[in-house]
Amino acid sequence: MIEDSLHDGRYPLEDQHKRFSNSLQVINRSDFDDLKGSEIKIEVRIQGLYIISNYVTNIEHLPGIIEVDVLDFFKILCSTLRSQQYLQRNWVCQMKKLSKNDQKSSI
Repeated sequence: MIEDSLHDGRYPLEDQHKRFSNSLQVINRSDFDDLKGSEIKIEVRIQGLYIISNYVTNIEHLPGIIEVDVLDFFKILCSTLRSQQYLQRNWVCQMKKLSKNDQKSSI
């Protein structure tokens, strides 16, 4: 499965993506495990963020298309998480600066 391949490092990943690879979950939300149902739902999740994709069964090379989508969604989620972490760090730094400025002005 692609999730195991990403965990094992079989796919070449950029450094910015490697730290999230062990957090990746790929979940089949379809009614059937064999991808033969009328509607196929695949969830790609890292921590609290996820993307759910719907597919129809008559797509040629469906497993390959799902694999490419999972890799793309993984990179999108990594980028989103990195942005959130940057914003959180920046927000904490700004709060510390404001707190220091408040302390200086009250002296």
